[in-house]
Amino acid sequence: MNFKEKSKPIIGVTLLCIIFFIGGIYIGYKDRPAVDTVVGVSNKSNSEISADFDPFWKTWELLNEKSIKAKETTNQEKVWGSIKGLTKSFGDTYTEFYDPEETKQFDEAISGEFSGVGLEIGIKNEILTVIAPIKGSPASKTGIKSGDAILKIDGTSTANLTVDQAIKKIRGEKGTTVTLSTFHKGDEETKDYKIVRDVIVVPSLDTKTEDDYFIISMATFTGNNINSEIEKAMNDFKNSGKKKLIIDVRGNPGGYLDSAIYMASYLLPAGQVVVTEDFGNKQDTVVHKSQGIPLIDTKKIRTAVLVDAGSASASEILAGALHDNNQAILVGEKSFGKGSVQEIVPVTKDTILKVTVAKWLTPKGISIQDNGITPENIVELPKDWKQGDKDPVMQKAKDLLNK
Repeated sequence: MNFKEKSKPIIGVTLLCIIFFIGGIYIGYKDRPAVDTVVGVSNKSNSEISADFDPFWKTWELLNEKSIKAKETTNQEKVWGSIKGLTKSFGDTYTEFYDPEETKQFDEAISGEFSGVGLEIGIKNEILTVIAPIKGSPASKTGIKSGDAILKIDGTSTANLTVDQAIKKIRGEKGTTVTLSTFHKGDEETKDYKIVRDVIVVPSLDTKTEDDYFIISMATFTGNNINSEIEKAMNDFKNSGKKKLIIDVRGNPGGYLDSAIYMASYLLPAGQVVVTEDFGNKQDTVVHKSQGIPLIDTKKIRTAVLVDAGSASASEILAGALHDNNQAILVGEKSFGKGSVQEIVPVTKDTILKVTVAKWLTPKGISIQDNGITPENIVELPKDWKQGDKDPVMQKAKDLLNK
């Protein structure tokens, strides 16, 4: 879940596309209903868009005439639905329009607190998939694992659902229950998990020392105070006097690009590449480099990064940056492979567009999207592993750092 700063040139282009779409609708049918409450309506001719909007307005009228739901759906809701259809036509899982209610939910999730079961989910191989359960959440206590396919929500198939439609079904008021039917690769049958919703507070990171090791466990790269938490963690590492650092981003679904770069800047010299943003043929690539924060003598420490199938986006950026720059060894399982860049663009005062504008490349030019990050030291947790059991991934990292 990586989101860019709202750059004005891209916002301009994106808003223009939306204005053209609404504008085409506005003049596309003689007996159109009033949609003048939509922000940004502009009079643009069909010829400028090179699209025939007559079928759209004919469908609008037929639905109003024949659908038993016609009186339950406002014109504004129809416009929101139309824009959702437009975004879906691009064939990109991560490009989505959020109506006012979904925008509110998105803001709550980014701020770090919401009501639900505590699952980060995505689409993988066209299947709704668990990226990671949030640490300490109701979902994390059930046995649901990273990589589980979510086949049904309360008995209803998830086929053709977008991520945000699924989230809307899974979230709900504290104390209510949702049933998720899942399948884990290698199992013989599906499993049903009945989960009681609760207020989910998304943790950022915590630290601890074990013998000669300083361990930073990062649950996410989001949160209003994530950079200050990173700063404190790295200062605590310096003050501990330890020379062996373990950064655990297993189950970390990502977050802010700037925070991944900030974390890497404590461990990479100034000017070293952290990640490259590839915009295809839209614009030149953008190379994000380390700030080189002079806190720790990185030549005197050894670092390991732990990853798994729940490590995505910003986690993969950090792991790839440290590994490709020979600053860390990687231990664990292949990461999720969420390597595209979404920009959040306001459309109206209470709606947003999340649009994929680029993909991430590691310093060696490897695309993270779909490929993920594969550790040179593959260690998998046993299928029946649970919190509190001996952690073979952590132990392997310690053994490697001792060599």
